[in-house]
Amino acid sequence: MENNLPRPEIDKPWAVEAGAALSHIAKVTKLTRLAAAAVVLALAGSLHPRAVIAQDAAPDAAQDSVPESVPDTVPNPVPPPKKVESPWSGSLQGNGSAFFGNNIQRVFGGRGTLSRSDSLLEVEARAEVVYGESEAADAARYVTKRALLGTFSADYRPKGMLSPFITVTVESNLEKKIDTRYSIGVGANRTLIRTPRTQSSLSVALMDEQTVPMVAPGAQPTPSTQITRWSVRGRLNHAFDDRLRMSHTTFYQPNAQTNTNYLLRSTSDAEYALTKVVAFTTSMVFNYDSEATIRGARVNHDGQVLFGIKARW
Repeated sequence: MENNLPRPEIDKPWAVEAGAALSHIAKVTKLTRLAAAAVVLALAGSLHPRAVIAQDAAPDAAQDSVPESVPDTVPNPVPPPKKVESPWSGSLQGNGSAFFGNNIQRVFGGRGTLSRSDSLLEVEARAEVVYGESEAADAARYVTKRALLGTFSADYRPKGMLSPFITVTVESNLEKKIDTRYSIGVGANRTLIRTPRTQSSLSVALMDEQTVPMVAPGAQPTPSTQITRWSVRGRLNHAFDDRLRMSHTTFYQPNAQTNTNYLLRSTSDAEYALTKVVAFTTSMVFNYDSEATIRGARVNHDGQVLFGIKARW
């Protein structure tokens, strides 16, 4: 007899539940493996040398990528200070010559200058001295040359093409039989050429002069003379290059009342620079005094050629 009663409902068979549990476990296991593999790869990458270099370089790259701050204004470069030239300058020169044989002669000379110049005033002081002696056949020595010349001048606005000046001169000369000669005058200087290598000028002055003649032992004293002279000076300086240069100065000083009484003095110098300070020099000096024989000199003219060394600053 068949039982028609309804069967009790079973929730789920145990096999279905077991399969679902295994499937869940498999999914969890797969996820765990993937996570573990990712952790392993991350650890391996962090330990690899290239990765370490990349990590070390990353901060630097980040720092490089950050733009530096640019100032709003760029400061102008400070120019180097200009060299200020001293208004003072000067030179010292020593020279001489000697002769041997039948006529033994020795001549020594010296020259010094000191000047200060600016755009308003130029002052210059100059001194020259020459001494010479000769030895006779009996070995006796006597003085043949003794000369001293000192000048002082002041030029107003020397850098102008025309500049007034005042000059003072003191002289003593054994050969021309001059004990002392004083002169003072005023004039004007005209610049003819002024280039970096060449300077040329011409000046005219009116001078008052007093001359005291040299008196020989036992002779009657000669009275001093006082006259007024014109003084015309021509000057030329030229530099051939950085080492070789030449200068020439000529004074012509006639009596203001008569042309028969006059003085002539010419000086030519050539120098070759050995260093910036020291130079080898050759000098030729010529003097003419129309009244030298009247005072007791043998002739009215005398000259000399000297070689020496010059230092300037």
